[in-house]
Amino acid sequence: AIPQEIGGLNNLGDLHLGYNRLKGPIPTAIFNITTLESIFLENNHLSGTLPSSMGIWLPNLIQLYLGWNNLNGIVPDSISNASRITKIYFGVNQFSGTLPKSLGSLELLEDLVLPGNNFTRESSSMELTFFTSLINCRQLRVLSVSRNPFNGILPVSIGNLSTSLYTLHASHCEIKGNIPNEISNLNNLAFVDLDHNDIDELIPPTIKELWKLQILHLEQNKIPGSFLSGVCDLRNVGFLDLSKNEFSNSMPTCLENITSLRYLYLDSNKLNFSIPINLWRLKDLLELNLSSNSLTGYITPEIGNLKVVTTIDLSRN
Repeated sequence: AIPQEIGGLNNLGDLHLGYNRLKGPIPTAIFNITTLESIFLENNHLSGTLPSSMGIWLPNLIQLYLGWNNLNGIVPDSISNASRITKIYFGVNQFSGTLPKSLGSLELLEDLVLPGNNFTRESSSMELTFFTSLINCRQLRVLSVSRNPFNGILPVSIGNLSTSLYTLHASHCEIKGNIPNEISNLNNLAFVDLDHNDIDELIPPTIKELWKLQILHLEQNKIPGSFLSGVCDLRNVGFLDLSKNEFSNSMPTCLENITSLRYLYLDSNKLNFSIPINLWRLKDLLELNLSSNSLTGYITPEIGNLKVVTTIDLSRN
């Protein structure tokens, strides 16, 4: 356990106790050390709740790492009093309730990492309003909320998040409906992860404006219709996973435009007709999975262009 007496270290600037086997609650006294700039308690067996006054006595705190513990309860509104904080890592705990809107007043926040908890949306709206509350965090670069049972829809205001946003993780969140067109405003996005949700509308054509995108995970949703050419305009994508959706009709010939592609997964859809010869022009492909569709025709000799490929799966067609 962490002794209460640690709260008497009035000159302490950095507290690193991560990756141990510490048990029990986090002493409230730690959150009263006004000189603290970083708290690293991740990867322990700590339990209990966060104090309601958390943040009030942490005017100098910059980094707060509490991930991979057994902490529960809510994240208190008072966290916003730690106004200099740039990194919050609370992933893989048992936190619950709604995310405090006061997070939006943390103007220096760069990383907000909260996956693997039990956070929910506000009951008054199907919209995930916490995205809206973060639009004043203009330095935000990493937003990770995967594996929380939000059970709601993405608000149009997601497009008002920081244009510095580089990574967006929201997989396994029971997200429904569509991906708003306004996501195209986030033109520095390199990594988008919305897999294992209930998205059941077309990929917005505006996605083509995410020209810095490198990794796109949309697998295990219910996205219908024909494959949109907007995806083919993502010229820097190296990893594209659209498997286990409801794409139908033929594969687009424009896929050859994504010359940066290394990993392409379109398995378990409803694609039919033949594989376009153009696909075999993606000479840098490492993995290709088109299994479990209704593809017809022949495997043409052009497949020999894939000189570096390590995995090809065309089974169950």
